[in-house]
Amino acid sequence: MRCFLILVVLLCMPLLLATPAALQAQWEEDGTGICREINYQTGCRIAPDGSGGSIIVWRDLRNATHYKVYAQKIDAYGNIQWAAGGIPVCSAIYTQHDPMVVTDGSGGAIIAWEDYRSGSSYDIYTQRVDSDGNLLWGSAGVAISTASYDQDNPSIIPDGSGGAIITWRDIRNGFDYDIYAQRVNASGVVQWMVDGDTICGASGSQQYPELTSDGSGGAIITWQDGRSGASDIYAQRIDASGITQWSLDGVAICTMTDFQYQPQIIPEASGGAIIVWYDYRGSDADIYAQKINTAGAVQWAANGISVCSLSQDQTTPRLVPISTGGAFIAWSDRRSTTYYDIYAQRLDTYGNNQWTANGIAICTASNHQYLEVAVSGGDDNAVFVWKDYRSTSSYDVYSQKIDLYGDVQWATDGIAVTTASDDQVSIKAAACGVGDGSSIIAWDDERGGVYYDIFAQRIDTDGYWGYPNPRITSVLDVPQDQGGYINVAWDASQYDPLGQITEYSIWRALDISQAAVMMAGHAHILTSAAEIPEIITGPVIRTELRAGLQFYWELIDFHTAYYIENYSKIVPTAFDSTATSNEHHYFQIIAHTAVPTTFWISQPDSGYSVDNLSPCIPLGLAGMQSYTPEGLTLAWDPNTETDLDCYRVYRGTSEGFTPDPGNLIASPCDTTTFDDEWRWDTGYYYKVAAVDIHGNESGYALLGPDGVTGEDTPDAPRRDFLAQNYPNPFNPVTSIRFGLSAPSHVMLAIYDAAGRLVRVLVDERRSAEHYDERWDGRDRSGREAASGVYFYKLETERFKETKKMILLK
Repeated sequence: MRCFLILVVLLCMPLLLATPAALQAQWEEDGTGICREINYQTGCRIAPDGSGGSIIVWRDLRNATHYKVYAQKIDAYGNIQWAAGGIPVCSAIYTQHDPMVVTDGSGGAIIAWEDYRSGSSYDIYTQRVDSDGNLLWGSAGVAISTASYDQDNPSIIPDGSGGAIITWRDIRNGFDYDIYAQRVNASGVVQWMVDGDTICGASGSQQYPELTSDGSGGAIITWQDGRSGASDIYAQRIDASGITQWSLDGVAICTMTDFQYQPQIIPEASGGAIIVWYDYRGSDADIYAQKINTAGAVQWAANGISVCSLSQDQTTPRLVPISTGGAFIAWSDRRSTTYYDIYAQRLDTYGNNQWTANGIAICTASNHQYLEVAVSGGDDNAVFVWKDYRSTSSYDVYSQKIDLYGDVQWATDGIAVTTASDDQVSIKAAACGVGDGSSIIAWDDERGGVYYDIFAQRIDTDGYWGYPNPRITSVLDVPQDQGGYINVAWDASQYDPLGQITEYSIWRALDISQAAVMMAGHAHILTSAAEIPEIITGPVIRTELRAGLQFYWELIDFHTAYYIENYSKIVPTAFDSTATSNEHHYFQIIAHTAVPTTFWISQPDSGYSVDNLSPCIPLGLAGMQSYTPEGLTLAWDPNTETDLDCYRVYRGTSEGFTPDPGNLIASPCDTTTFDDEWRWDTGYYYKVAAVDIHGNESGYALLGPDGVTGEDTPDAPRRDFLAQNYPNPFNPVTSIRFGLSAPSHVMLAIYDAAGRLVRVLVDERRSAEHYDERWDGRDRSGREAASGVYFYKLETERFKETKKMILLK
């Protein structure tokens, strides 16, 4: 058990923390919906975004007329980042389909596709989308080739400088296909010849080009070549300037008799590339491979080495490079004579088989398994993904991971990525590219039973779906407390019920000023949750870089893992939110294992604490009237709450009046106030409340005229006076008080803002005493006066005064 002795520092500073806007979805078992619009969404492709998530593209028939290209970004946690249903990549007319996608190195992607906007033939266009889903190369994209006749079947790689290199098959000559290529820079400007550079223009058709980086800003391209009248494998290198480096029309990789199909290519650690294909030089399809160096010289046996040459067919090979040289190769294999299974082999940099001859079994489950994709599993492991018919009712998606020694890392015959109803096909995958061995897999999904949609799932390095981080489900105020605390609830890591999580740590975000103050003291400064000390004697701050921004997190508490699915913890906040200051606190939860370097961090979530408890009603409210000075002294016992701010004193004309800002007459910090407008004849009613620093107001202590003590009300004031009318503003009646210290003739009149006489209320001789006259808002003719400002004037033999009042209707 970790010893936790943190002194929590509470700093009343506003919290400033920016978090990316996202559609909160999170990974779901059997896959998260990327696009479920009407009609068909098919042909998905995927690329890593550089932050653990991926960008997925597909062709989309939601308009029911023409296919269009759409894209969506999903982060490592399974949150959709762009508009629901995806963003359109191109606004051109007619059909755009079969998109390919690569990362742009800045969190966005470059997408290439076949485009029929001309209405007569297919061309190749491309678009760049930034990390926020904005189109950077115009709404219709950039033309890569608009030569005569069709250009199709594009393949694309990043150029390492924010742009991309694209290759395609091209029938601009009108009678057979050739291979062309083009480079586009980060601004969308093509770098080579208009409509592309020729990679191969030999006789016969050249098809299905694939390419990989040459490590120097150019590319090595391979294709299926028909110049001999059969089908061979050729390759060519083109440099960053668009100049081909090898023999005209390419170097022969394999020209054996019969047919060689669908080459695949990856870069090789020592330079050059490894190419694999399936080969009919025997009676059945077999798997062959070749290595070529940067100078265009083949490195292994002429026409390639056998990876698997058993009877029956072996097809659809896929490769994953190895850092020390060589490659993992997997394929669909029918050696059982009944069904296709998945097998794999490892070749070293010299072309030697490292495992059992003809490969080792990856999956031999019942019925068919067809390999679709292979990606890196991190640390020189490979992950293979296939569509699987073992259920006998529909195709599902399965996956397996294998290490350098040929040992499978997950369950025998693979783990289920999805076993949803109906078919899941056209599977693609992207290594997340953040060094954790995880992958995001996307596919076309028919679970609706009518149309295909696009789904995706994340598989981590241990073969678990989703992201194994804890997920904060709520950050809520603790009810009926004095503030200062918040209840954080979270779903456990998926590894918790399996017994792999030992504890959770809870972190609260700091703004830069808070962090600076604490770091200037004696806080422990961490750059990783792996650095948390066993015994903590002071504040702990962890720095974190998220989306290029620096964040600071203060360690608040720990919670032991109990192998359950949900947790909650009440933790302190640095300040309370109020009606005028509604700042939130952001929190993170980290799931820890017995290995300090193995942990998972939740996404941030926020909430605020509130002082929910009002002070007690002030006790002992009393009123003492006085003649000198004229008025009423109110006093009450002090409240004992530590967060008391002030008191509020309200005045009304009846016991049931409602306190509001209009009848608030004082907000003293002390326990007394003086009202010089106390009514000597019938008196007022007073209500007094206590208010805390967060604006919570208590109930009301009440004082009526019968509770007032002190001097008796004099028959006459010591001097003539005119009081402010009440209420003011008024509608329709107001009271005007005045007093005479000796008998006198009295004139009390109402005037409008222009000084015109409106009405005379008093014009007679009166005795010495207090008076209260009412004006009903009517003029001397009995008509209702208009809303506005009015003046009332009192004249006696010794006194003259004018005051202002407002009539509101």
